[in-house]
Amino acid sequence: MKSVLSENDVEAQILRFLIENNWIVRRQHSGLFQLADGKRIRIGEPGMCDWSAMRPNQLQDVWMENKVEYLEVEVKRPGGKLKPAQREYISKRVFQKIAATSADSIESFKDWYIMMGFK
Repeated sequence: MKSVLSENDVEAQILRFLIENNWIVRRQHSGLFQLADGKRIRIGEPGMCDWSAMRPNQLQDVWMENKVEYLEVEVKRPGGKLKPAQREYISKRVFQKIAATSADSIESFKDWYIMMGFK
């Protein structure tokens, strides 16, 4: 019987890959939360990616405008689909020239990572 990876499995593989490549990873939270007094507050932005990552620019060019590399990734289980708000969030980030993607496997993430020019 073929083993099926969960979203947590894919997430662990992607995080391991990023950490091994000197990225600092941070979990991003989004949602509505209820306070003790019953008021609800929104944390984060609807559709925001699960993880952000940054590291010093690997090109070591002192004249380079960007001193850090930054990316965001929304992790899905294999075959998982983005919700409309997630699709919109990623599109907005890409339009802003921020590297953002969704991935349902370590292979698809690595393909995107290489295509974006990260080393």
